[in-house]
Amino acid sequence: HAVRFHQYRDAAGVLQPDEGRSVGAVPFAMANLRPGAYLLVMTDAFERETRLSVHLARGERLSLYLYLPESLPDGFVFVPEGPFRAGCDGDAGVQADALPAGRCTLAGFLIARDVVTLGEYGAFLDALHQRDPAQARARAPRAFEGAPPFWRPGAKGYGFPVIGRGGAEWGPQHPVVGVNADDALAYAAWRGQRDGLPYRLPTELEWEKAARGAEGRTYPWGERPEPSFCHHLGADGGAPRLRPVGAYPIDTSVYGVRDMAGAVRELTESFLDGHRVLRGGGWLLPFSECALYARTPMTPATPLTAVGFRLALDGPKRAAIPPTIEPEKDWVVPDAPAPFRPSQLSAAGFLSEELTVEGRTLLAGQARPPVPPQAGQRASSGFDTGPERYIVLEEIARGSMGRVVLAYDQVLERHVALKILHDKHRDDKLSRYRFQMEARITGRLQHPTMVPIYDMGILRNGGRFFAMKIVEGMSLQDVLRARTGGDRRMVAEYGRDRLLTVMRRVCQGVAFAHQHGVVHRDLKPANILIGEYGEVAIVDLGLARQLEPDASDMVDVAEAGELAQADGRITRVGSVIGTPYYMSPEQAMGLQDLVGPAADVYGLGAILYHVLANRTPFSGQKVAEVLAKVRRGNARPPSAAAPDQEVPPALDDIVMRALSMDPRERHADALALAAEILSFQEHARVEETTRAVLAQRAARANAAFAAYDEARRELDQLRQQVQALRGEVQHSDPVERRRLLWQAQRRIVGHERVLEARATEAVRQARMALDADGVRTRLSALLQTRFVLAERAGDEAARKHYERLLRQVDHDGALVRWLERGAAVSLHTMPTGLNAAIFRLIERARCLRPDETVRRDVTPIEVRDVPVGPALATVTASGTTVRVPFVVVRDRPVEIELPWPGEVRPGFAVVTAGRFLYGGDPLDDEGSPARAAKLPTFQIGVHPVTCLEYHGFLEALAGDPEQQAARAPRMGLTGIPLWGAEGQQRFGGFSPHRPVTGISLADAHAYAQWRGRREGLTYRLPTSAEWEKAARGVDGRAWPWGDRFEPAFCRGERFTLHDVGLFPDDVSPYGVHDLVTGVLEWTLTAARDDPDACYVRGGCSALPLHGQPCTSRITRDPRAPSPFIGFRLVIPG
Repeated sequence: HAVRFHQYRDAAGVLQPDEGRSVGAVPFAMANLRPGAYLLVMTDAFERETRLSVHLARGERLSLYLYLPESLPDGFVFVPEGPFRAGCDGDAGVQADALPAGRCTLAGFLIARDVVTLGEYGAFLDALHQRDPAQARARAPRAFEGAPPFWRPGAKGYGFPVIGRGGAEWGPQHPVVGVNADDALAYAAWRGQRDGLPYRLPTELEWEKAARGAEGRTYPWGERPEPSFCHHLGADGGAPRLRPVGAYPIDTSVYGVRDMAGAVRELTESFLDGHRVLRGGGWLLPFSECALYARTPMTPATPLTAVGFRLALDGPKRAAIPPTIEPEKDWVVPDAPAPFRPSQLSAAGFLSEELTVEGRTLLAGQARPPVPPQAGQRASSGFDTGPERYIVLEEIARGSMGRVVLAYDQVLERHVALKILHDKHRDDKLSRYRFQMEARITGRLQHPTMVPIYDMGILRNGGRFFAMKIVEGMSLQDVLRARTGGDRRMVAEYGRDRLLTVMRRVCQGVAFAHQHGVVHRDLKPANILIGEYGEVAIVDLGLARQLEPDASDMVDVAEAGELAQADGRITRVGSVIGTPYYMSPEQAMGLQDLVGPAADVYGLGAILYHVLANRTPFSGQKVAEVLAKVRRGNARPPSAAAPDQEVPPALDDIVMRALSMDPRERHADALALAAEILSFQEHARVEETTRAVLAQRAARANAAFAAYDEARRELDQLRQQVQALRGEVQHSDPVERRRLLWQAQRRIVGHERVLEARATEAVRQARMALDADGVRTRLSALLQTRFVLAERAGDEAARKHYERLLRQVDHDGALVRWLERGAAVSLHTMPTGLNAAIFRLIERARCLRPDETVRRDVTPIEVRDVPVGPALATVTASGTTVRVPFVVVRDRPVEIELPWPGEVRPGFAVVTAGRFLYGGDPLDDEGSPARAAKLPTFQIGVHPVTCLEYHGFLEALAGDPEQQAARAPRMGLTGIPLWGAEGQQRFGGFSPHRPVTGISLADAHAYAQWRGRREGLTYRLPTSAEWEKAARGVDGRAWPWGDRFEPAFCRGERFTLHDVGLFPDDVSPYGVHDLVTGVLEWTLTAARDDPDACYVRGGCSALPLHGQPCTSRITRDPRAPSPFIGFRLVIPG
């Protein structure tokens, strides 16, 4: 079986796996993976596949299994055990009744690739029909509980096509809808008996994992809300319709499960508040309900034509894993589960192979220190190490102890470097001992910065040597000399950052030596080699000191112990060991007992000083002079010693700390010094990158500003041309002459779009370069200009957009003060002298409430400076209060003529004439854009018409029993009555104060005409625009109470119809109630794309369509009554 490993990539909003790479046969392990989302796909010889979606957290280790494709039942996929992201927090989660966001772990399970189809369910009905036709009829699909089935058997059983909702023809590949949980469980039991498998419904957590994958996607394809990717109105326009399974390939989860976002609401095994939970997007639902975290309880009011189901199977039996959700911030990565083998689920069984995915943290093993050989033991190379092995070629370097030559190794056939002891030291036992110890110490320090030692011995001429690797390159001393001498190539090639990297690697090598008990004592630029390929090597450990001598060094050389003691005495009794320019104060004072790792830290600091300042910390012509300065200390910082080098203060601090006189005040060790150098480099690189990026962004922003200014000038010129043409062209002129004016006006419209596009681009570019010189000022001016234009045009959406941008750009409060500068407001009434007040509307607990009284007085009222924002004016007379919402725009005076409260009909609220923001819901089925609209004054019912009020209408029809029966509330086109003139219960109960439902648009018209005749007034239903203005007011809010959804304002503990006025927060600025908690309401406005349909507005607490903003509208057949649709009245004029 071939297994490929994929990583997800975002392609135009769709998370797609990359081409992947083969990882060979199973079992296998993968290590050092970055946290993120991955996909593994196993394919057999027949191209059947199983998928494994993995989301790795930081430091996580998972041990999982891939199932062989041939071992799974047809039509099922396996979802493995493991953690996944579930739920959703925030407003989106609250609106969708989502589970709390967190991590959840489930046992493995199998789930059907597709929902059960009509063809599959038809086989079940046929089997029932042969045994018990009545039972088959009871299980047949239907629109509501209690409604007759819309799929009836023919001569050959349950055949096709099925005539579904709206007369649509559904075939065997369409999802089965119109069933409840009992029907689904009965089908599962029948099919399980047929197939020999224990089918069941998935739990809601199983459904969510199968849909969202391990990483917790919002939609099967990723995070992009795109209706055209799934079965939903908006994919190709027109009315919603059910489509066959698999019609939208993008609507497929990472596990290969299809149609989870837009086909049907799916039944699960789980319950919420006593009701079975539905998951998945439905073909009849708005796209906002299609997020995979959305969950809905199935109540008796749920329309079954949107409900279907798919099957699931238990996976391998293991110890129970409680399906709890843990908040991710508190989540602790569990230990890797123990390997297991699944039990057989059927006769064929499930075959498994182990897949291990391990995070980097758990795989990082601890390096073990080398174990030194026992005293007297040495490993033999097995090669001839005699004098004739090496051919000496040429001298490379020379020092006080010896010289380094290039040689050829005849055994391994390679070039090596031989360090040969000077002849003058050949007979000196102590020199020979030190030479030998240099080779052994260097050979033990196996680190990338230490030159490997290959061999040690005596040449034919008696010279002592040790062989080591050749480091081709130059010393740091050569580099610094070339830079100081003005070598441009060296200055360019060895910049500050590269030299800091060299120093950091040297620090790491010195730290390694310290860890193994070795102090170098002679660190200087000449002892640091830089290779041609970036290698860094520390050489010449001839003065190195072992803090804890190795016992094996005492046995190989005669008198070795005595020589070691002599060497110790020589380096302790006031001798100065090292190079004065880079020597620590304790070395310069001859205090060799105090020379330890801190002395090397000082030497590293002195070298770093030289690197930064192109000079040593202390200078002098004589050794004694330099040593005296080192002993006194007080070196000047590199920035002061070499101002032309522009050494940053941070590097000054690092260097001067390393050069502290007191060893205890230096860096704790060489690694700490390396860490500080690295920290500076990273910060410097970020700053350099930031400066470069900022310069590029500033250039793009200034170019965008220039393009905007050019478009504005062109638009001004066009407007001047149009103004001139208007003065020249008369209405009586020929069409050809007037066409010039028309063309110029069309060009203005096009240039306005260009200007808007360039303004948007300028804002986008400038917001990425706010810290660049002048960009913030130019952006502020542009935004202020666009804000004023939006105010003047009454474009509320644009005004809010630019206000938000201005507040984001403001850094000193000036723009906020400019925005909040108020305007004069005056209130007038006829007659005068009425009690009136002006309030500011402030959001408190998600509700815009009259929070601060600006002025309370008798009319007329004049207020000079009312703060910007939504406001409310009230006038009271004869116990009636009229509410008039308005918006204060900066520097724009407001004059309001308040209506006389005595003219307002009891039970009605007056909506005054004027402009308001209409439409603009991004989730609207028809995508209507927001626009300014203007309506005359009208009065609208404070509550929907109640059952008691409608009951009076039915009683008035007692003389015409046929008409009375036709107008009675009923269930859909079936005519099943809900209640009659006597108010008897049929559906949901008769309650006098609940909104009347189950009536058609014509019934509502008839009621309005009857009541108008009885009261001598003109009543009608509201238009869609009138309803929206009455609900939203004039400030563009999304819900009657404000801009944010809150379930407590509009929904009780049960999904059912409520009496009117039960939720006091569900009230609009005009005082209209029950706009979200009542019922869906008929309007007079025909649907744009279907003139035979009309819009219904509002929300209904008995439906799962809760949380829809007041901009949403739904298309319905006006002839079809619904138990969720009622109406309210309007008095025009």
